[in-house]
Amino acid sequence: MTDATVPTPSEIAEQVRRMVAGEGVVFADLFAVDGVLEYPFALPGQPPRLLGREAIRGHFANARAARALFRMDEVTLTVFRTDDPEVVVTQIDHVGTSAVTSRPYRSHASGIIRVRDGPRAVGRRARRGPAAGPPPNSQ
Repeated sequence: MTDATVPTPSEIAEQVRRMVAGEGVVFADLFAVDGVLEYPFALPGQPPRLLGREAIRGHFANARAARALFRMDEVTLTVFRTDDPEVVVTQIDHVGTSAVTSRPYRSHASGIIRVRDGPRAVGRRARRGPAAGPPPNSQ
Protein backbone atom coordinates (compact mmCIF):
# COMPACT_ATOMS: atom_id res chain seq x y z
CA MET A 1 0.00 0.00 0.00
CA THR A 2 2.24 2.71 -1.25
CA ASP A 3 -0.54 5.05 -2.43
CA ALA A 4 -0.58 7.98 0.03
CA THR A 5 -4.37 8.32 -0.40
CA VAL A 6 -5.04 4.83 0.97
CA PRO A 7 -5.60 5.04 4.75
CA THR A 8 -3.64 2.75 7.02
CA PRO A 9 -5.45 0.49 9.50
CA SER A 10 -4.28 2.83 12.29
CA GLU A 11 -5.77 5.84 10.48
CA ILE A 12 -9.08 3.99 10.11
CA ALA A 13 -8.94 3.12 13.82
CA GLU A 14 -8.61 6.84 14.65
CA GLN A 15 -11.65 7.54 12.47
CA VAL A 16 -13.60 4.92 14.44
CA ARG A 17 -12.56 6.67 17.68
CA ARG A 18 -13.77 9.97 16.24
CA MET A 19 -17.08 8.34 15.27
CA VAL A 20 -17.55 7.00 18.81
CA ALA A 21 -16.72 10.46 20.20
CA GLY A 22 -19.42 12.02 18.01
CA GLU A 23 -17.00 13.99 15.84
CA GLY A 24 -19.00 13.67 12.62
CA VAL A 25 -17.52 10.48 11.15
CA VAL A 26 -20.05 8.15 9.49
CA PHE A 27 -19.14 4.58 10.47
CA ALA A 28 -20.40 2.94 7.25
CA ASP A 29 -18.28 5.28 5.14
CA LEU A 30 -15.16 3.67 6.62
CA PHE A 31 -16.01 0.39 4.86
CA ALA A 32 -15.45 -0.80 1.32
CA VAL A 33 -18.61 -1.30 -0.76
CA ASP A 34 -18.28 -5.05 -0.08
CA GLY A 35 -16.91 -4.63 3.45
CA VAL A 36 -17.83 -6.96 6.30
CA LEU A 37 -18.58 -6.21 9.95
CA GLU A 38 -18.67 -9.21 12.26
CA TYR A 39 -19.80 -9.49 15.86
CA PRO A 40 -18.38 -12.76 17.22
CA PHE A 41 -20.32 -12.21 20.48
CA ALA A 42 -23.51 -10.73 19.03
CA LEU A 43 -26.27 -9.88 21.48
CA PRO A 44 -29.67 -11.55 21.07
CA GLY A 45 -31.48 -9.95 18.14
CA GLN A 46 -28.25 -8.51 16.71
CA PRO A 47 -26.92 -9.93 13.43
CA PRO A 48 -23.55 -11.64 13.85
CA ARG A 49 -22.41 -10.42 10.43
CA LEU A 50 -23.21 -7.45 8.21
CA LEU A 51 -22.27 -7.76 4.54
CA GLY A 52 -21.68 -4.59 2.53
CA ARG A 53 -21.42 -0.88 3.29
CA GLU A 54 -25.16 -0.27 2.85
CA ALA A 55 -26.12 -3.10 5.21
CA ILE A 56 -23.76 -1.58 7.78
CA ARG A 57 -25.25 1.87 7.17
CA GLY A 58 -28.77 0.51 7.64
CA HIS A 59 -27.85 -1.28 10.85
CA PHE A 60 -26.42 1.92 12.36
CA ALA A 61 -29.19 4.23 11.08
CA ASN A 62 -30.45 4.86 14.62
CA ALA A 63 -27.04 5.18 16.25
CA ARG A 64 -27.46 8.91 16.95
CA ALA A 65 -30.57 8.28 19.02
CA ALA A 66 -28.75 5.61 21.04
CA ARG A 67 -25.70 7.85 21.47
CA ALA A 68 -27.92 10.53 23.02
CA LEU A 69 -28.44 8.17 25.96
CA PHE A 70 -24.82 8.78 27.04
CA ARG A 71 -22.85 11.90 27.92
CA MET A 72 -19.29 10.91 27.04
CA ASP A 73 -16.47 12.54 28.96
CA GLU A 74 -13.55 10.73 27.36
CA VAL A 75 -12.97 8.41 24.40
CA THR A 76 -9.57 6.74 24.11
CA LEU A 77 -8.02 4.50 21.47
CA THR A 78 -5.22 1.98 21.81
CA VAL A 79 -3.85 0.40 18.63
CA PHE A 80 -1.90 -2.85 18.67
CA ARG A 81 0.05 -3.54 15.50
CA THR A 82 0.35 -7.05 14.10
CA ASP A 83 2.83 -8.78 11.81
CA ASP A 84 0.37 -8.17 8.96
CA PRO A 85 0.54 -4.52 7.77
CA GLU A 86 -3.13 -4.73 6.70
CA VAL A 87 -4.33 -5.57 10.23
CA VAL A 88 -4.47 -3.84 13.62
CA VAL A 89 -6.19 -4.80 16.85
CA THR A 90 -7.92 -1.90 18.58
CA GLN A 91 -9.33 -1.06 21.95
CA ILE A 92 -11.70 1.88 22.34
CA ASP A 93 -12.84 2.90 25.80
CA HIS A 94 -15.25 5.62 26.73
CA VAL A 95 -16.48 6.84 30.07
CA GLY A 96 -19.22 9.23 30.98
CA THR A 97 -22.68 9.41 32.48
CA SER A 98 -25.87 7.65 31.46
CA ALA A 99 -28.52 10.18 30.50
CA VAL A 100 -31.13 7.64 31.62
CA THR A 101 -29.82 6.74 35.09
CA SER A 102 -27.46 9.68 35.76
CA ARG A 103 -24.88 7.09 36.83
CA PRO A 104 -21.33 6.79 35.53
CA TYR A 105 -20.56 4.16 32.94
CA ARG A 106 -17.52 2.68 31.20
CA SER A 107 -17.65 1.00 27.81
CA HIS A 108 -14.90 -1.11 26.31
CA ALA A 109 -14.83 -2.32 22.70
CA SER A 110 -12.13 -4.39 21.06
CA GLY A 111 -11.88 -4.76 17.33
CA ILE A 112 -9.82 -6.13 14.49
CA ILE A 113 -9.46 -3.87 11.47
CA ARG A 114 -8.22 -5.07 8.08
CA VAL A 115 -7.60 -2.56 5.29
CA ARG A 116 -6.85 -3.94 1.85
CA ASP A 117 -6.30 -1.63 -1.13
CA GLY A 118 -8.48 1.14 0.26
CA PRO A 119 -11.37 1.40 2.70
CA ARG A 120 -11.73 -1.06 5.50
CA ALA A 121 -12.51 -4.55 4.25
CA VAL A 122 -13.31 -6.39 7.49
CA GLY A 123 -14.10 -5.35 11.03
CA ARG A 124 -14.72 -7.54 14.06
CA ARG A 125 -15.98 -6.08 17.32
CA ALA A 126 -16.53 -7.35 20.81
CA ARG A 127 -17.67 -5.02 23.54
CA ARG A 128 -18.36 -4.61 27.20
CA GLY A 129 -20.58 -1.65 27.74
CA PRO A 130 -22.89 0.16 30.11
CA ALA A 131 -25.24 -2.81 30.31
CA ALA A 132 -22.41 -4.71 32.00
CA GLY A 133 -22.47 -2.32 34.97
CA PRO A 134 -20.80 0.79 36.29
CA PRO A 135 -17.06 1.32 36.14
CA PRO A 136 -14.98 -0.06 39.01
CA ASN A 137 -14.97 2.14 42.13
CA SER A 138 -17.90 4.23 40.91
CA GLN A 139 -20.26 3.38 43.74
